[in-house]
Amino acid sequence: MLAIGSRALARITALAFILGLFASADAANAAEAGRYAPENIEQTYKQMRWLCVIAVLCPVSDDVRIVIKRDRGQAVRQYLLGLTLLTGDGLPRDESAGIAWTARAAEHGDPDAARDIADRLRNGASIDVDETKIAAALKPKADAGDAEAMRALGPMVIRGRGVKQDPALGLDMMKRAVEKGSTGAANDLSRLYLLGAPGVPASRPESLKWLAVSAGRGNAEAMVTLGYMSMTTPRRAVGRA
Repeated sequence: MLAIGSRALARITALAFILGLFASADAANAAEAGRYAPENIEQTYKQMRWLCVIAVLCPVSDDVRIVIKRDRGQAVRQYLLGLTLLTGDGLPRDESAGIAWTARAAEHGDPDAARDIADRLRNGASIDVDETKIAAALKPKADAGDAEAMRALGPMVIRGRGVKQDPALGLDMMKRAVEKGSTGAANDLSRLYLLGAPGVPASRPESLKWLAVSAGRGNAEAMVTLGYMSMTTPRRAVGRA
């Protein structure tokens, strides 16, 4: 039988105790919001620090641990953590926690997170998020000329989501985002005109116009869509006005 020294035995006992605590915390958190949810993340990281003293016991990679460790008060960090949880790339996939972090990032003014949340809400998702906070956080950035903030805030203004509805102002905001170099804003305008929105009548010509702007800037998806839409553009019958 293999003999184990007293120090080694003590270390094994200590590690087993830590693992037991971590597993117990997992069970408790799983019954609630999950250990990577915003309300549990600090405790999870404290437990993880002990395990990660020995690399083989660390439940996540160094890169993911850095994502969790860094300032979670920064919107961009919050959205990165949200995406990591949503994709399950390096952390256990947790859609609920991922959306919670994305919503928090949106409320703190991250434009990508704000558009992510807006898309989910338009698709019928039920999300605990304050759109008034999102609009308020984006506005100073948009006023300062941030193209992506204007791109995210414009549709909210058009639809009156979290802010007073003003379709003309929202459209102007999105068009200024295009002028400042946002290819994505041109794509968004194309979809907006294709489907229409409150105060923005559907217009195929306008949709094609903005799609062409996006394609002209190298957006491959826009190129394909533009080609398809151009081939299927309705033609008026000969002899009709």
